[in-house]
Amino acid sequence: LIEPFKNPSVGAVTGRAIFLSTNNIITSNLQLLIHSLHHELSFYFPKMSNIYAIKKGIVNKLPPKIINDDVYIPAEISKTHKIVYQPNSQILEIEDCGFLSYLKYRRRIAQGYIQLSKLGLKHSPSSFLLLKLLVRKLMKEPENFIYVVLAVFIEIYSHIMAFFDVQKGKLDYKWEKLV
Repeated sequence: LIEPFKNPSVGAVTGRAIFLSTNNIITSNLQLLIHSLHHELSFYFPKMSNIYAIKKGIVNKLPPKIINDDVYIPAEISKTHKIVYQPNSQILEIEDCGFLSYLKYRRRIAQGYIQLSKLGLKHSPSSFLLLKLLVRKLMKEPENFIYVVLAVFIEIYSHIMAFFDVQKGKLDYKWEKLV
C-alpha cells in the first residue's frame, strides 16, 4: 500500500477484499459476485475496501451520521488527489448471513448512496461500465447467470426501498451484525 505514495498526486491507496464463502449458498454467491465486481470496478473507479491507506491531512473529518464512509472518503479524496488500486494488497472477509439480513445490508448501502448524492458527491461509476462488467462476468461464468439476475433484482429492490426510507427520514446509521 505504501509504494504509490511516492507519487505526490496520490492521496489514497486501496486493496482488495477477498470474500470467503460461508454456509449460505445463495448469499455466499451473491457476496462473491459483489466482491468480484468491486475488484473489476476498482481498476476504473477505485473504492475503499476494508484495507486502505490515506495520506495524512486529506480527509480530517467525516460528516456526522454518514452511512457509507467507504464511499464518502474516496469521493472526497478524488476531488484533489488520485486513488490507486493495489489488488495484491488483500484482506479476507468472512460474512455468514441469511438472505433477509443480506437484503437489509444492501438496502442500507443504497440509503448511503442516496445520502451521498444529496451531499453532491460523485460516488459511483457509469451504468454503462457496470453493465459492461456484468456482461463480461456472464461471458466468463455463464453458470452464475441466476446469481447475476438475482443480484440485479436485489439492487433494484434495495434502491427503491432506500428511496422511500430516505423520504421518511429513516436511515440506518448503525451497522448491525449480519445473521
